[in-house]
Amino acid sequence: MNFDFDTYFLNLVIVPLIFAFFGLVVLLSNITKHYRNRPTQSDIKYSWMTRRMISSIGTFIFCIILSLWIGKFSLVLDNENKTETISGEILSIEEAEPRAKIKFEGEYTYQKHITINGEEYYIMTIGDFEIGDNVSIVYLPHSKIILSIQEEE
Repeated sequence: MNFDFDTYFLNLVIVPLIFAFFGLVVLLSNITKHYRNRPTQSDIKYSWMTRRMISSIGTFIFCIILSLWIGKFSLVLDNENKTETISGEILSIEEAEPRAKIKFEGEYTYQKHITINGEEYYIMTIGDFEIGDNVSIVYLPHSKIILSIQEEE
């Protein structure tokens, strides 16, 4: 089973960055509105504008935290041409957190963490592999993302 580096990069780096950028746009637009229409203390709009600023700061912080949680930014350090290969037995298969969906071969899949020879790796989908199977994987060294997994005889 082979996986595309660009699909990983799009879903684990680009999408979280777009979400963080959205939070930044919300924050900056409310800052400019706030200072362009700077009300006086006695203005009734002041409390409304203050609440809007607080909510935009909250939105920005939420977007940043969510981006850091769903993103796997160590992928930026990897190059799809510089991979490593190992062989071993699958010791465990666990759901990856957060449970983000990635489209693979026309279907949405949930990512997994698999342990091979005591090291944990990230994979788009595990397919028909089970605990105890002997496999050979090609992975990215910094992010530990699997690009290819094959059953060994």
